[in-house]
Amino acid sequence: NSIAMATGATNTITIGEMTAPAEVAASPSEQPRLVISADGGDGLATFTRDFFLGGLAGAITKTATAPLERVKLLLQTQDANPLIISGEISRYKGMLDCGRRVWAEQGFMSFWWGQFPPQSSDNLQKHHKTSQRGDRN
Repeated sequence: NSIAMATGATNTITIGEMTAPAEVAASPSEQPRLVISADGGDGLATFTRDFFLGGLAGAITKTATAPLERVKLLLQTQDANPLIISGEISRYKGMLDCGRRVWAEQGFMSFWWGQFPPQSSDNLQKHHKTSQRGDRN
């Protein structure tokens, strides 16, 4: 592994098998800094792309793990469920039993209940009500 640095020059940095352009501060009065750009492109465009792709990855991950979270929460809170306490419905025997019962009793889409924050639906409802009146404040 090697790192090449020289004041005021553009060099390359090599870590393992990855090589990227590196810029070092131009004058000795500047604070030493090392800027690494994997594609050598515009910083703002790269940041914007990475920001949106990171948000997309987060949304996909949250959507994919939502059923597991729902089952986990139902298992954790089943002792506080009045229907289970009264004996009207039986306790969940495990994750698979809980998942099967939720799908059968509440439907497939119930695994994603609560997926979106309540603020988003509140804002949409407020916007819809105010836009019907004509004011948007």
